[in-house]
Amino acid sequence: MFRYVKALSFLLIFIIFSHEPLALGGQSNAKRIQFEPLRDPDVAGNASTIESNNAQDAIEEVANNVATSASPGFTWGKSGNINNSYLLNDTVPCNKSGRMVPVTSGNVTTIFVAAEVTSNATIQIVRRDPGPIFTVIASTTLVAQRTKTDQLVALAPVVFDDEICVFISGSIKNPVVGLIIKGSL
Repeated sequence: MFRYVKALSFLLIFIIFSHEPLALGGQSNAKRIQFEPLRDPDVAGNASTIESNNAQDAIEEVANNVATSASPGFTWGKSGNINNSYLLNDTVPCNKSGRMVPVTSGNVTTIFVAAEVTSNATIQIVRRDPGPIFTVIASTTLVAQRTKTDQLVALAPVVFDDEICVFISGSIKNPVVGLIIKGSL
């Protein structure tokens, strides 16, 4: 995401400093600008190329690239010793009200967990379907660990308006669980 912000910064600076101010009477003294694709030399393969040939389209292209490469993060937690329980969304049990997925064609790519003390527990990422029916879509296990970040090999697909919950099997103290979901907005 930083490369797109950097590219947008370069573009805005170019636009600001390449135009002359308006003359009195509203007549423009600005020169016509010929745009060429903007490439970030710091990125191998020029992954942040802007292909647009005018300022407005370039700004929209950068905004879309930032939005589609964004990774919404979600967290759940619960205080105390937890045994076989759903975690909370803020103060509400997530099996009552889960977190809504704001992306289309998304995938859960990462699960991260932290606990107060070394624990043995399985963290299940669950989709709540109407009924309610709970379907496990991903999981990770702590074995004598306090923290863990799990990059999922088998991505867990999610779509817009899926309701996501977290269930802990086993015993854990003061857990916080998070997800990274990548997809298009």
